[in-house]
Amino acid sequence: MVKALSKHNAPPSDDQRSRIIAVLQQIESEFHCLTGQSFTNFISSKHSSNLTKSTRLHQKYIPLHRAILSNTRVVPLELWQRIFDFIVGSQEGTSRPADVELRIVCSVSRNWRSAATTHPSLWTQLPPIHADHRYPNTILQALAHNASEIKLYLSRSGQLPITISFEISQDVWDSPKASVKAQARENLRLLTNQCHRWGVVSRLSLPVDAFTQQPLLSIQGRLSALRRLEIATYPVAAASNHREIDITCFSDTGLLREFRLANDTIENPSDAILNLSLPWPSLERVEFYAINGYQGGQLHQTLVNSQPSNLKILKCSLISQPSFPPTLGLAAGSLVTLPKLQVFDFRGERQPGQFLASLTPILDRLILPSLVELHLTGALESYDRLAPSVKAMIVRSGCSGSLRRLSLCGFRSTNPLMFRETLSLTPNITHLSLPLHSFSNILDLHAEEPPGVFLPNLNSLTVCNNRYFETRGIDVADLMVMVRSRTVDLSSLADDNQLQVLEEVHISTALTDLRKLRSDWMVLESSEPEGSSYSDLDALATEFERSIRQNCWQRTSGATMKQCQALDTIMRKMEMVDLRRYSNVEVLIRRGIPHLLHKLSKEDTPGAIPGDRLFQIQSRARKLYEKWKPFLLRDASSSPFHWTIFEYGTRALLRYQPKPLDEEELWDRILTVSCAQWD
Repeated sequence: MVKALSKHNAPPSDDQRSRIIAVLQQIESEFHCLTGQSFTNFISSKHSSNLTKSTRLHQKYIPLHRAILSNTRVVPLELWQRIFDFIVGSQEGTSRPADVELRIVCSVSRNWRSAATTHPSLWTQLPPIHADHRYPNTILQALAHNASEIKLYLSRSGQLPITISFEISQDVWDSPKASVKAQARENLRLLTNQCHRWGVVSRLSLPVDAFTQQPLLSIQGRLSALRRLEIATYPVAAASNHREIDITCFSDTGLLREFRLANDTIENPSDAILNLSLPWPSLERVEFYAINGYQGGQLHQTLVNSQPSNLKILKCSLISQPSFPPTLGLAAGSLVTLPKLQVFDFRGERQPGQFLASLTPILDRLILPSLVELHLTGALESYDRLAPSVKAMIVRSGCSGSLRRLSLCGFRSTNPLMFRETLSLTPNITHLSLPLHSFSNILDLHAEEPPGVFLPNLNSLTVCNNRYFETRGIDVADLMVMVRSRTVDLSSLADDNQLQVLEEVHISTALTDLRKLRSDWMVLESSEPEGSSYSDLDALATEFERSIRQNCWQRTSGATMKQCQALDTIMRKMEMVDLRRYSNVEVLIRRGIPHLLHKLSKEDTPGAIPGDRLFQIQSRARKLYEKWKPFLLRDASSSPFHWTIFEYGTRALLRYQPKPLDEEELWDRILTVSCAQWD
């Protein structure tokens, strides 16, 4: 009976459960007589490996009987289905796609598989389909497999709305192999046959002519459930030039609220005009990304002229696009009000000179009374020319009080006062991003002049710069004065002070050595005494850091013996250091030495640590920082300012956290400083 029940996860009957419990009690009693202790205590003791043959049999059968009596066997299928909804439906905290999670769930047991396959909501997110000719020998098999998956998910998802992602490159869509070409179109036809169930199209990437042909023409008027749509198009080079392209298949989508257009072609732009029919007035979120190869202004003109009263978010990123029509098709002096628009994000890249010609006419026509976020990222143009339009738009819209986030990165200016005049119109800003050179001095944001008047609600500051026009780095003393004036020094202001604490300073710069900036900051805070006795420790820390960064984590085919010996030599030097000789060893923390040792000890990429198999670098690194732990904790700064240096050392985050850290939190901070990835 036990053997039969162990082959599946079905719960035992009441009679079977009673008999199994009786047998289990007898076996556990016999085990106690043989060993002198209970089974649970015995398996966790050091004697668990010294077993007689009889005891080993008991050790085998007790877990087997317990497993059959497990409560997981009596969990209702409906509850399992609810749990699977969280596993498959939520992608937070996991790197596995939903289809992989679902495959894992179905492979655990018959009960789980039955619960999953009969629960339609688990099958509404179809596996992403992406086909190109990187693997020409297997493309047909891949497309055929995609077709099988489409059929499986459609059959198991009932009549619920579905989410699809379908990307076919032009070389596959127009493949010289008739079988590949036919299979690509068949896969699309399988989806269009169920277009009335499309709820979210997270990506639909096809040659532009595919949107004007069957089977996509057949979906017009049948997209009754579509809420979110993203399409990516690329022109068929010669055929697309000098003509208008009308895409009408998405015109009748009454529930559509979010739309994103991404153009994947950058190198060979076309001057074709794209006419896209959408329910523009009802859209709440619109994004145009890299509209290269088409007259992007035509779409903006259509959007603005439709008076989208429900539009809340408008984002546009231009990479290589001729400037928009200067008036967007509006009569001279006419204005357009977008009453609900909260986010206006306009970015220009690699097109200096054209970006302003595209953006200025738009700002001069818009009234945005509900604007909360304004992000304007330039392409190396002068902000002096754009500033009048920005200020006029803010005043005309009456949104000075509602603006909370302002970003003006990517611009240069010969007159930093232009930025300050803009900021004077936005007193309630909480998140601010500006180029470093926009400050005549970083003390422009000092809290005292007079207290609480200039940006009193500032919570997060981003200082960014571009290597093409950076002329100076960041002065650590000025930075500290400004940050302290908006953090620890606030207690010295009047009791009725309402100034918001500046919690974060993001720094992105190619000119300033951010590791040195952090070290200099810690020196200014440190109580470490001056003296020659610390110079040798500082020099050794510098040598260790340089050796580790030169010899580890290099993208090479293999390490040389010279690299291996260099690491062994520097490790020997560090191991010979006696920290008892020093009254203060904070210089090691400033240099990030504990972090580097911790990173060495945790590295699991083969070959990342040259000579580890020969010299045991990882285990030695672990022993070394554990040996130093008492001294590092003794001298670690109790500063409320926490630095994180991000990948490649070009970005940093300075956090203000006034709450004192306990010993374990402080140790974790010492070991993991600069480990985070830039978000």
